[in-house]
Amino acid sequence: MKALSLGLALAFSITASSSAMATTFITSTTTINGVTLNFGPNPTNLSDKIKGNGVTSGTSLPLITDSGYLVDFSSPNQLKQSGGAGFATVSGTGNGANSAGFSSLTIDPRGSSAGYTGFDGFTAINFGLDSLGRGNNTYYGDVVLNLLSGGSITFQNVAFQTNGNQHFGISSNDSRIFSSIEFENLFSFDKNGNKLAAQKFDSLKQVSINLANAPVTPGVPEPATWTMMIIGFGAVGGVMRKRKVKTSVSYS
Repeated sequence: MKALSLGLALAFSITASSSAMATTFITSTTTINGVTLNFGPNPTNLSDKIKGNGVTSGTSLPLITDSGYLVDFSSPNQLKQSGGAGFATVSGTGNGANSAGFSSLTIDPRGSSAGYTGFDGFTAINFGLDSLGRGNNTYYGDVVLNLLSGGSITFQNVAFQTNGNQHFGISSNDSRIFSSIEFENLFSFDKNGNKLAAQKFDSLKQVSINLANAPVTPGVPEPATWTMMIIGFGAVGGVMRKRKVKTSVSYS
């Protein structure tokens, strides 16, 4: 019986170790399905940088771009923003001594407010994102790109530092349009290598974006429209037949 118990314990240990070893962590530039997440020490400004817009706190912050369009920053946690004409910094209310942070955050150029005028989405985004922690520990979280055409692409277990010097850039190799981007599922490990779930992000800053609208394509007529068009063509043809003038030729 002891031998059986030992065997089961050993088998469980091997399975757990194999599962941990199978986990992949993203610590450098990575491409998934034609979308690339770049790691860089400094942000590269895209066509529009995102600035403050007067609203300083709440679970949804409509920030503004250089060209005057609103972009929603939303979270289940209370957010606050700072920054005026320069880049806006978005963080959790009570950061610092209270260590509030935010568990997840979504950036959406489409907006949700009444009378909102925005874009369908974006083709590229650059940003700085830090995890809430002390020292130079590494935290891991997910970055989800929702596609305007449907579906999503997820970068799982992306490494985030706590030193405030880490920046990222995301773009596709075929100019696909992203409807929104989400940051979520942050975790870390204790000194014994055990996973510490439900960690929080500290701040999102220096965000620049390339806004985009979906191309307009000619609409395909509905079946009822086709029917009306055919009837119309038939009516026009009938009128033209009635208006034909018979010409007679006489020979002398």
